[in-house]
Amino acid sequence: MGIEWDDVVQVVGDVWQTALGLPAVPDDAPAHAAGPRVVGTVSIRGSCQADVTLGCDAALARRAAATFFAVPEASVTREMVHDAVGELANMTGGQLKALLPEGCTLTPPVTRDDLPAEPPAGGLGFRAADQTFSVEVRTPGS
Repeated sequence: MGIEWDDVVQVVGDVWQTALGLPAVPDDAPAHAAGPRVVGTVSIRGSCQADVTLGCDAALARRAAATFFAVPEASVTREMVHDAVGELANMTGGQLKALLPEGCTLTPPVTRDDLPAEPPAGGLGFRAADQTFSVEVRTPGS
């Protein structure tokens, strides 16, 4: 059993609605977006293996942090942005892990600022609050 794209769409929509009160809908735009982003990655290890990466427009990452910490966007720090994106990646990875057979664990999220030299390869693009983000699930051999 593996993770299907329909599962990713459902999980991402649920996580963003629950955590941020924002609908997240599939969108092709992130496949072509090349601006400042914040990226969070978690890994599923054990009987199944996958890396789940969330790449968020910097502006959307800031908005997510403001929502998570219940502060005005002007008060959001870089650390808060990284914490929020890491938590969104963690929540997404955790929900996807729950769809897999037992015997899997989830690593803590790792976040970084990113300015891709080229559009992200693979993954699924989403739009929330008129801004874009992507979610990529990589399994060994993909």
